[in-house]
Amino acid sequence: MEMDELILIDGNIVKEPLTRSLFFGEGVFETFRWNNQLPSHFNKHLERLRNGSELLRIPIPARETILKQIDYAVSLSDTNDLYIKLALISKGDRIFFKTPDESSLLVMTRDYIQSRDIVSICVLSHKRNPESILIRHKTFNYLENILGRREAIEKGYDEGLFLNTNDDLTEATSSNIFWARGKDLFTPAAESGLLPGITREIIIEIAKNLGYKINARKFDLSYLLNSDFAFLTNSLIGMNYIEKVNKQVMPQINKNYINIREELFIKLGWL
Repeated sequence: MEMDELILIDGNIVKEPLTRSLFFGEGVFETFRWNNQLPSHFNKHLERLRNGSELLRIPIPARETILKQIDYAVSLSDTNDLYIKLALISKGDRIFFKTPDESSLLVMTRDYIQSRDIVSICVLSHKRNPESILIRHKTFNYLENILGRREAIEKGYDEGLFLNTNDDLTEATSSNIFWARGKDLFTPAAESGLLPGITREIIIEIAKNLGYKINARKFDLSYLLNSDFAFLTNSLIGMNYIEKVNKQVMPQINKNYINIREELFIKLGWL
């Protein structure tokens, strides 16, 4: 610790430097389900973690080191069905614009709990900036998502949906959104201002194989409200059916949604 610097936490002197992640939200993470093994698409998680680390210039351990730490964390758990968070914690100079020179690898596990299959969502009051450099990376800058989910829950909904500053649909606070009409499947384009999820990519591939035409572009809310069915996706929930948007009740689950969901769960190794 530098002689002219004093850091106290709860009245105790901290001898080791605090992380840049704590001060500036400079860090990247991934979450996924360990269902007796690494997910089949784990390499995509690792690629996205690496892309985020390159943007923020955070050193990243070798693949072998990451795998060993995941295996060790799993070995300490009492179950083989786990939620896993993998994160790079940035460390270095406390001057905000400096480049981090170290990182710590965090691996957190807890028992996996399947979320509700059917959810309600509402449009959030604050909007996404589609030009933000951070949107397409999973960084520790998560307050916008936290505030959005809190707002949705306080209004009596399960999840919140962001519009961007042009009033285009983007994504939910922790998931991507799809909707269908006939054999057309729709999802907002990345340039609308969203994180293109790994499960989103898998859904697009599955839908193509099932004969759907994929439409990824800019959409306003009316497209979603006039769909045959709609759902959310991410690497932990798989798929959640949307039963209500704001106060509008959406159509009931149909066989087309069930077919897509079944194909996804097979692909993920959850069935």
